Amino acid sequence: SEVIELPTYWIFESEGFKEDRYGNEILPNSIKNDEWNLTRLTDKTALNSFPLLFNFESGENKITIHGVNGELLIAYVQVLSEELPLTYEEYLTQNSGEVKGSLNIIGAEDIYLKSNPSISLDSERDPSATSYDTKYLRLNSLNGSSYRNGNDEISYQVTVEEDGYYHIGFKYKQDYVMQMPVFREIKIDGEIPFEEVSMYPFAYTTEYANMVLNNGEEDFKFYLTAGETHTISLR
Repeated sequence: SEVIELPTYWIFESEGFKEDRYGNEILPNSIKNDEWNLTRLTDKTALNSFPLLFNFESGENKITIHGVNGELLIAYVQVLSEELPLTYEEYLTQNSGEVKGSLNIIGAEDIYLKSNPSISLDSERDPSATSYDTKYLRLNSLNGSSYRNGNDEISYQVTVEEDGYYHIGFKYKQDYVMQMPVFREIKIDGEIPFEEVSMYPFAYTTEYANMVLNNGEEDFKFYLTAGETHTISLR
């Protein structure tokens, strides 16, 4: 904990994509998202997905922060007791209801927030992509090479029409680590819903594959409420 990196979140400068003179979409610039962030201190190497633990003595303790690089505004500091995610079985006891049948498709290009301005989009000649053109290049996929560093995080937003449980799936390709999975921490509205998705494996595949988050026996269920925008994050 000698040096801790606090994430800065970025958004694309504009909604939608401009086109070059050939009709191909152009990636917009990234700008800082000028909002307060509530962040738990984590290992900058990303080898441990859970927040760092600090030993405090009873009574008054002194916390000293030295700036190493960059500007920082602090609204307040919280000292919290250790809080481990629920197990999936415990999570299911928090709410009742059935899995809803509605389908929400979010394009990879619809990034809400990203923790690194270098995280970018790419164009795939795939008719099943959410944005596709037979003639022109469309930004319709996440550039995996730009999203492979420890603690890189992307977020998407989703709304649902009914309270209830929903499955979450991804269309992905992971051919960066040969014959090995990569792992991502999955959060809903900034929190890990249950332990089993705190370090979820994405298996090696040279082609795009559809995968619903599961435990090998059944697809996971995530409870979402209607009337508000939810954030799904992968780190």
